Amino acid sequence: MPEDQPPSPPPDDTGNVLVFRNPVGAPVAVPQEVVVSAQAVYKAYLDKVAGMSWDLVAFNHHYPSAAAARSDVERYVREGAALVTDQSRQIVMELEVARLDALQTALWNHAMEGSVPAVAEVRQIIKTRADLVRSMDEKDADPTRTVVIPVSPGEYTAMLQNIAEREEAASPSLLQDSDDPDE
Repeated sequence: MPEDQPPSPPPDDTGNVLVFRNPVGAPVAVPQEVVVSAQAVYKAYLDKVAGMSWDLVAFNHHYPSAAAARSDVERYVREGAALVTDQSRQIVMELEVARLDALQTALWNHAMEGSVPAVAEVRQIIKTRADLVRSMDEKDADPTRTVVIPVSPGEYTAMLQNIAEREEAASPSLLQDSDDPDE
């Protein structure tokens, strides 16, 4: 087997192949046909990186056209980059939480002894940690949220209008009204 290609992991008895482990160490199994397809695209990618033209990559790897080969390889690279970005983001976030923990530990005794600046800093560290953890959770959360409001649609609309009017009255406009349409 050539040195530039990693060996294929052995399939298990379900036809799946162990490809990697998730952040908590659990194995992630992928169907054999998905692994074979990814390996084929990876080989096409290696040929392109080695300097082959897209036409030659398409011919060698049985793509219908150079555009199809290019599209498949570029999709493969984008998906790989997204995985690396997500994993790197998770690692950085975990490191930042650990740093905040260390800072809080260093200040904790001073805060418990009544140091007002230490208390303020510990409170800020706790808030920052909570925000970081929430942002990590929101990345994986379902972006749709349902809010149940126990009022009629008309009452809800009136409440929103009231809030908007209060906000408008409380904050001055950043833009000056002008009769000149070009401003």
